[in-house]
Amino acid sequence: MCGAACGSLTGCGFGNRSGDCDSECANYCTAAPYGAATDQYAGCIETCISACKLNKVIDRIILLIRVIAFIVAIIMLTLNGAKWMTSTSPTMRREAISMIMWVIAGLIILQLTIILVEIIVGVGGKCP
Repeated sequence: MCGAACGSLTGCGFGNRSGDCDSECANYCTAAPYGAATDQYAGCIETCISACKLNKVIDRIILLIRVIAFIVAIIMLTLNGAKWMTSTSPTMRREAISMIMWVIAGLIILQLTIILVEIIVGVGGKCP
């Protein structure tokens, strides 16, 4: 019962919380109302570790998306900045400025989405 909640709330693998699933889950499941030698404790540990490892996979995917988006954003900002500075036509300048604004808006939306995912997953909570 507590294992799934603990595993998803330990925060292992998320951001600066790169703790070891085994030790974090042992801490959470030890605080549960049953002893360490019971089947409930073993089930809590097993379920907690599974959920904790899922957290690590999600974090790696989020990190990969952030890196790719940041690289694409730098390329887009560089190309459109050069277009803005070198274009002689007011229409081309407006297009470049518009594209720069869309890139910045996209980065903001990406960051807000990542924050929302971390809130939904339940990073940093406590096991009841």
